[in-house]
Amino acid sequence: MSSGATLTNMLDKLTFEPFLVEFTDGGMYTTIQDFPGRTKARSGVPVSGPMDSFSLRVANMLVGNAEGTAGFEITYSGPTMFFHQPAVIALCGASMDFKINGVDAAMWTRLSVPRLAEVAIGTLKDSGCRAYLAILGGLPNAGSYLGSKSTTPALKWGGYQGRTLRAGDVLAIDEASSQIAPTVATYQLPESLVATPDLQRPIIYTLAGPFDTEEFLTPEGRKDFFDATWKVGISSGRTGIRLDGPPPEWARESGGEGGSHPSNVLGFGYPIGGLSFTGNSAVIFTADSPLQSGFICLQTILSCELWRLGQLKAGDEIRFAQCNWSQAVDLEKQYNMLYDTIRQTILAESSEPTMTVPVAPLIDQPHVGSSTLFERKAQSTQGEPRLPRFLIRQAGDRGLLCEFGAQEFDLRVRLRIQQIVQQISEQPPPGVSAITRPHTMTVLINYDPAVASQTNATSVLVEMEAALSDSLTFHGTKYYLPMVFDPEENKIATQRYMETLRPYATYLPDNIDFIRRNNGLESRDDVLAAVERNPFLVLAASGYMGLPVMISIDPRKRLTVPKTNPSRATTPAGALGTGGNTIAVYPVESPGGYMLWGLTLLGAPFDTFGSKPGYTAERPWLFKPFDQIELEAVPREEFDAINKEYQQGTYKIRSEPIVLSMADYDALVEQTKDEVEEIQRLQKAGAAAELAKENELLEKWHAEQTLAASKKAEQKEANAEQAALVRATVNARIWKINVAAGDEVERAATVVVLEAMKMEIAIQAPGHEAAYIVSSVTKEVGEIVEPGDLLLSLKPN
Repeated sequence: MSSGATLTNMLDKLTFEPFLVEFTDGGMYTTIQDFPGRTKARSGVPVSGPMDSFSLRVANMLVGNAEGTAGFEITYSGPTMFFHQPAVIALCGASMDFKINGVDAAMWTRLSVPRLAEVAIGTLKDSGCRAYLAILGGLPNAGSYLGSKSTTPALKWGGYQGRTLRAGDVLAIDEASSQIAPTVATYQLPESLVATPDLQRPIIYTLAGPFDTEEFLTPEGRKDFFDATWKVGISSGRTGIRLDGPPPEWARESGGEGGSHPSNVLGFGYPIGGLSFTGNSAVIFTADSPLQSGFICLQTILSCELWRLGQLKAGDEIRFAQCNWSQAVDLEKQYNMLYDTIRQTILAESSEPTMTVPVAPLIDQPHVGSSTLFERKAQSTQGEPRLPRFLIRQAGDRGLLCEFGAQEFDLRVRLRIQQIVQQISEQPPPGVSAITRPHTMTVLINYDPAVASQTNATSVLVEMEAALSDSLTFHGTKYYLPMVFDPEENKIATQRYMETLRPYATYLPDNIDFIRRNNGLESRDDVLAAVERNPFLVLAASGYMGLPVMISIDPRKRLTVPKTNPSRATTPAGALGTGGNTIAVYPVESPGGYMLWGLTLLGAPFDTFGSKPGYTAERPWLFKPFDQIELEAVPREEFDAINKEYQQGTYKIRSEPIVLSMADYDALVEQTKDEVEEIQRLQKAGAAAELAKENELLEKWHAEQTLAASKKAEQKEANAEQAALVRATVNARIWKINVAAGDEVERAATVVVLEAMKMEIAIQAPGHEAAYIVSSVTKEVGEIVEPGDLLLSLKPN
């Protein structure tokens, strides 16, 4: 053969053994995840990883993998897979139909799959919503991004092409593991160690804070929060779990510079598991959530309880109980004991646990702790400010939120925060993470409770802050970005918001006109004048994909508006918006609450592969705190041409070094103080008028929702005698209705599209008849439905 004299019949002797798993059906929402995800990445990189880490970790233990090995996360209904070679697998989590070659298979069990086997994971049988499939040897060719194979579908990172799996996808399995698979014995985990969702307690433990104080919430409001039963909303998913329940009883009328609604605060870094209120709507920030925002966070779920959120689906009900930090650490020790017991029991292949441990540990008599761990009042000398107010707020069991001032922006004080960021980055104290999340007047600092206690970490930060000096200059980079004012993309997003979340508000249907009125401006051009060719200082860049939050250096051009209530489920990539007194650039389509007014280069804050000019693979984000951004309005045609060049990698964003001088800034503040005072007077009057209108509209909307819910409860199903009734299958919101009364539809045609858990769910006509006539449609777009609710009725054609 070396001479090239080969014969075609040599292929008869060639044996090809593909060590692959092939998907013939991807399931409803199947992704690749590994534990713990991207916990050490910077600048707006979501943690990702499994929503229910317990089930994935146990599945990996069962097959013999390291706990951080990637596996499949399966939501609602699972995939069908064809194994070309033998494999060892385990399926753990919510109970689902599970078959190997058509024969029922056991979950929470190590199983050897033969060559050319079909593994089919069907629909949910009971409570919960996610299951996890581990394969011995993992998924060797799954894509890794920033140190993790976890898929972040919203950002198209990791896993299989950054997306959910679908029919036709093929993944390699480990050859060595496959070869030993036929010799591996079946082993089932003892039932007493199986933490199925239906066995879990309905209470989830939290720690107070960061903002659980009487400055923000009344004592009655806190009591109502813990007394309430909260229902998981239909818009829940990997980016956040929305909760339906009573609105908070706020202790203040507005959020000040953070925005006119009392849920608004100056932006800050979010702890994972933070329970926030966007307006009066509650949301828990989870695996794929953004890492910064400007909505208040009252409680934080304990780290060891986060996995339980992964089994919550629309319609589930939960309650919360607050504990203190020591109790949180003790509960985590109980969970670690559970993991160790499971590991030892599997290694021994025992039919009984090696130790008796609860699968749902409890805290006896939870004690409420304070969310304020340290406070220094503002200090002055002879009437001149000397030291600002300084607080350290509890931010979960691994975080401390350092806050300066009283929810008001002060650039001189913000420089103190930046000094802390630099010191920790260059020389982190023992147990303290070098990765911090600074924002407007705060910085979130994480620590390892196994190395540093909360008390010790707090003391270190107090000492560090006391030793700070006043900084007079700061170096950065100034970037120039083209933009379109009032683009069509923002109008479409607003229309979708009105159709699916809230039909009317003071900021609807025109965000720009609301910004004008809220700031006492005369025309829409005044809004444009405040944002164009005006240097903005980047305060934070740890939102989704390095999303920058910035503020006008010129105090005369600081527009102020509340955030939307509730927040949007989607915001266009490249959108520019204002919330409170800060501006954000949305790098990718994502949830958001800022009022939208512009559009810039799509993806400018973050280049995933780091291949465009100005980015690198190690540093795919563009902006950092104390950089500056200046926007230039251009015609749409010109913008589209520039954006096309940028997407192709041939356009370099113009930039230059810049130095921020406090002397120059102080001079500007002094020169413009009278003008700024008048501007703020107009803003205060405009915001008060808009807030009064908004309160009336909000009350009306809530009343309509209550009435609609009442009618829904009393509604009798019409046309029950018809041959086919099409019903909702899950708790969801109606996104589309594709038919009207009198229409003809073919069998299996999609008649309604539901939206739930960030997924679109198609509802099809039955397959009993070749065609149908729609007798009646009983629901409308935007309505919330529950399983079994009648959507429309059909009769055979």
